[in-house]
Parts: sequence; C-alpha cells; structure tokens
Amino acid sequence: MVLIKVHSLHTSQDGQIQYPSPNDQLMVSNRPAENISDIFPKMVLNQIYGKLKQDDRYSGILTAKDGDQFLVNVVADNSGNLNWEFTIPENRVGSDLFNKIPDPAAVCDQQGLIIHCNEAFNRDIRNQSAGQIFFDYLPDPAHQSRIKEFLHSTDPAGSSFEVNVREGNDHHVVSYYVRIRRIQPGLFILTLINLAPFKQIQLELQNNEKKTRILLETAAQGILLTNLYGSITLVNHKIEQQFGYSREELLEKPVEILIPEALRYAHERHRQRFVESPKAREMGKGLEITGRRKDGSIFPIEVSLSAVNLLDGLSILTFVTDITERKKLETRILQMEKLEAIGQLAGGIAHDFNNVLAGIIGMSELGLRNLKDGDSPEEYLKMIINKANGAAGLVRKLLTFSRQQVLTIRELNLSRIVQENQELLQRYLGESIELSATVETDLPYIKADPTAIDQIITNLCINARDAMPDGGKLVIETASHPLPLALAAKNEVSTGLPYVRLSVIDYGIGMNDEIAGHMFEPFFTTKDIGQGTGLGLSIVYGLVKQHEGLIEVESRIGEGTRIDVYFPVCNQRSHPAGEEKEMPLPGGRETLLVVEDEPDLLNSYQDLLNGLGYKVISAADGLKALQILQEEIHSIEMIISDVVMPKMGGLELKLIAGQMRPGIPFLLISGFADKVEPGHPFLQKPFRLESLAVKIRQMLEY
Repeated sequence: MVLIKVHSLHTSQDGQIQYPSPNDQLMVSNRPAENISDIFPKMVLNQIYGKLKQDDRYSGILTAKDGDQFLVNVVADNSGNLNWEFTIPENRVGSDLFNKIPDPAAVCDQQGLIIHCNEAFNRDIRNQSAGQIFFDYLPDPAHQSRIKEFLHSTDPAGSSFEVNVREGNDHHVVSYYVRIRRIQPGLFILTLINLAPFKQIQLELQNNEKKTRILLETAAQGILLTNLYGSITLVNHKIEQQFGYSREELLEKPVEILIPEALRYAHERHRQRFVESPKAREMGKGLEITGRRKDGSIFPIEVSLSAVNLLDGLSILTFVTDITERKKLETRILQMEKLEAIGQLAGGIAHDFNNVLAGIIGMSELGLRNLKDGDSPEEYLKMIINKANGAAGLVRKLLTFSRQQVLTIRELNLSRIVQENQELLQRYLGESIELSATVETDLPYIKADPTAIDQIITNLCINARDAMPDGGKLVIETASHPLPLALAAKNEVSTGLPYVRLSVIDYGIGMNDEIAGHMFEPFFTTKDIGQGTGLGLSIVYGLVKQHEGLIEVESRIGEGTRIDVYFPVCNQRSHPAGEEKEMPLPGGRETLLVVEDEPDLLNSYQDLLNGLGYKVISAADGLKALQILQEEIHSIEMIISDVVMPKMGGLELKLIAGQMRPGIPFLLISGFADKVEPGHPFLQKPFRLESLAVKIRQMLEY
C-alpha cells in the first residue's frame, strides 16, 4: 500500500497537544484540537496507551472521529512525551485531506511519474496530470537533472530549490519554489510554491532601492545618516566631494570628524540636545556652522537635521550645503549696496567736508591778517588744527565703514571716557535733549581703541537723539555687569567671564521688532532722504565686534529704546590706574631715514624730528631711499616710510632693507591700512606729529 505522510504533532503523556500550537488547524482534524482525544475516540487511544506501556513505539491504522482512516506511528521520547505521525493510504491521496494543501502538490516515483496530485496542482499546472512525467513540466534541463539526482539518491533529507515550470495549456513558464520530501523508499511528495508574487515584491523593492540610490547620489546637497551615538552610517557622493573623504573612510566614524577640532565639543553637545528633543529644520533655514575637510581646510556649511525612525532605531538625517560661494556672493552684494549708497553718502560727506574746509580757509585768512597787524595768530592756528581733526574724523568714519581702519588698542576706563565726552555730547545733542550720565567710579579696565569707543558712544547718542524729535531725556550708564543668560546662549559664550556694560537709554518713539532686527544693517535707516546715511549703527556694530563685545537691544513703541553694549574686562592691568598726564615730546640723537612722496608732509616730519634732536635724512621715493641706504647703511638707525609711493613702495623697501640690515627698526605710515599686514609697526594717516614722536621712541628703545 502506498502511504503518504500528512501531518505530525507532539503531545504530553496525557495527550495534551504541545506542537503544533493548539490554535493551528491540524490536517488530520477539521477544527483546532487541544488534545489528541479531540481527533480519535478515547477507547482507541486507551489501546495505544496500553501498548506504549509495554513498548516505546506503536503502529496501526486508526479511524478518526470524522471517519477518516490513518496509519498512525507513535513514538515515546526519553521524557515520555509522544511524537505522532499520520499517513494515508494511496487510495485516499485525492481525498479532502490531501486537497487541504493550498499549494500544488504531487506524489511521484523515482522516475518522476506522477501517481497522485491535489486540486491545486491540477488547477495551476495542468488538468489530468496524473500519469504524466513531472519532468515534462520543467523546460530547463538543469532543473530536471537536479531533481533526478535527488530522486535517485539515498539522502534521507529533503531538498528545496527554485525551478521554472510550464503552466496550463499555453505552457506559460513561471518560477516556482519546489520542496521534495521522501515519504517512503522510491516514493516522493513535491510541493510547489509560486514565486511570482514574491518576485514582484522583490522587483519593487529593488526598483525602490535603485530610485532611492539615484536620488541620494545625484542630490545637489551632501546627505549623511548618523545613529544615536553620532556614528556615520550612510553618506552620498556629494559628501565625499565636499569633505574629501572616501565613503569607506567615513562609515562608522563619529560625525565630528567633519568639524574643526576646536568646535567638536560644542557640536557634540548640540547633537546630544537634538537627540533628546528632535526638531527638524526646514530646508533653506539650516544652521550655519564650520566644516573641516580631510586636508584640514575649513569652509562654511549649512546643515538641516531631521530625526528618522528606522528598523534599528532612531537616526539623524543631515543635509549639508557648502555655502562658500553664497558667502562670497553675499559679500559682493553688500559691497554693491555700499557702492549704490555712495551717491547718498557723498552728499552728506561733501556738505560736512566743505564746512571743515571753509573753516580752515577762513581761520587761515584771519590768521594772516592778524599776523600783518602784529597780533598773535595762536588762537586761529588752534582752531585750524581742530577743524583739520574734524576732517580726519570724517575720513576715519569712511575707513571704519570700509573696514580699513586699524585699531590702536589700549587699556581704558570706560567711565572716564564717558565723563570726558559728556560736554561734547551735549553740544551734539542740542538744548532740547537732557543728557545725564550715571557711571561706576571703580570700573574695571577694558582693552579698546579710544577713538573707536568715542565713535560708539557718539553714534549711539545721536541715534537716541533722532528718536526724540521733540526733545527728551537721554541716559548713559556704565557698570560692571555679567552677561545676561539669553545673550550668552545666543552668542555661545560663557556667562562666567567678567564684562563692563555701556548703556544708552532714550525715552523716544521706540521701535517694533522688525525695525530692531535691521537697525545694525548698513544703510538701513527710517529717516527721510538726506537726513541720514544709515551708517552710524552699522559702524557701532562693527566696532563692538572688533572689540569682541556684544550688543543687546530692548525697545517698545512709544516707550523708548535701551541699547546695552558689553565689553570683556582686562585680565590684568599692565600699568597702575590713574590719570594720564601730558608729557613733553620724547626726542633723541639717532639718525633717521624718512621716505615720503608728499613734499609738505616730508617737510613737516623733518622739521618736527630735527627739533627733537634727531638727524634726519629724507627721500622722496623708495628707489632714492634705497640708494641712500647703500651709502649710509651703518649710520642709519631707523627708517620711516610711506607705503604707497611711485617707483618703489614702502613694503618692498622694507623687505630689501631687512635683507641689507636685519633687525633695523622700520615704521610704515599710510592712509590705507589694508595694505599692511597685522603685527608690523604702523601709523595710519592722518596722525598728529606727537604720535609719530612717541612711536619712534618706543621702537628705538624696544
């Protein structure tokens, strides 16, 4: 009799089904069964249990409660539990039990002859398949050979692999997954699983993966994925281009490898805060930070972060944009805006400069007339100097705006500067403004440029005056004050450092948030045309930043405005505090070479230095100075030279002089600070002759 294995299960000694689960539908039962007694009559089972007590194995044909007959093999394992195996006679293969198998199934012999098959096989493969050779359904000879090899082997285990099968009368070839099991010597059962649905799913997954890869690799932005611990798990080609690393060099590395070393700790803290409270940044509104390439060079980047949930947990998706060109473009646009505003600026500067020139000319004429009458022109000469200083101040404002002014840093007492400027400020403000100053007398010193601090205070006060067109009260305060927490957090600086605060408070018209957000932008002004250039507050902002300071603005419409400027305190005073006393100009007996292409300036320098005891040798350009050096190289003890001159400039002369006589003191003077590298001794024109005398003495005695 041909027997076909249908099902097997595992029970305890009392018949309780342990495997498969009681909720699984058993092929030997039309409903879920919890005990073997739900399938067979109890009397039949008692016979089996009785025989198992005498032997650990039982075989016999049993009739189930629903009338189906089975050949049952029962084996007791070491623990006494029972393993049940159910088979059916060959004349029952086509019954409902065999047809319960949902996939095509067939029984064949060693030559591949189909003995029995279920309804699914007839439906999906071919009707009236019994009596056919299974290999006739396989168009691929390699698949035929593989099955034949198994059918003729003595391997007791089964085999599974993919084959191509002809379906239906049209012989359409479909991929199936075939499972072959030996049910008794020379007899096999084959089960076919249609792979078409799985192939379709696999194709869709591959297409989706390919589309994702295309989008990832052709994206204009750099894209990287990191896990919760900051390790890089995915990068695209753009990241490789931006940072100079290969994909293999970045994977599994901490993301801080792409950040400059000095900023890595801060970036790690920012990343941890994002993981704790993820908040996606919209595209185009990313965070601007600094990136580091493999070669060590740094460049500005913009990053947008998003938290994404993957199968292995939360990850951070980062979009990276190189904004180097954008920053350059912004700088160019800003410069263009400056150029467009030159017309507006020129009118105001020309008006003020003409007033200065008119004063100089007028005072000079009066001085000449009085000189003829025998009166002393001293008072007129002082007024001419004051007017000239005013002209220098106008030029200084332009240089500050163009970022070409060099700061002369000194240790200053901010309270003293406010007190010294109070009378002058009152003149600027007019009689309608009541100015009061509340200063801290024992204020810590700051390192700053005195002229720059004057400009900051003056521009803030003038801006406050303009906010009170009908007059009002303006208050200046100085105090030793720690940074507000919000301001420190916004600028990512420590709150533990000591700062000095300068406050300018008006009770004028005030500003809304939108205007306050633009108030420090160049050429932004709410005044009528011709009443302001919009440079004042941008100069304030630039000077404060140059002094490593911070600005905070608080304003309300109708209530006024308060501007607080914070300057870092000096760590240590280099000289004792006290009032500076006017000292006589220092002189000496050294030989100086002075090089200047402007005759009037050269004469003034020569007269001053001769009067201070120096021996002065003059030259009108760099080539002439070079000839003098070759002749007097050992007698000349210091060189003072203009930077921009015909034939040979001061920078080239300095280089050659340093080769001819290493270490010779060399002072550069010019109206263009951008042509001089930081660290070189330098005086910016215009300067007072006293400044020149002090600088020369400092360099000679250093």
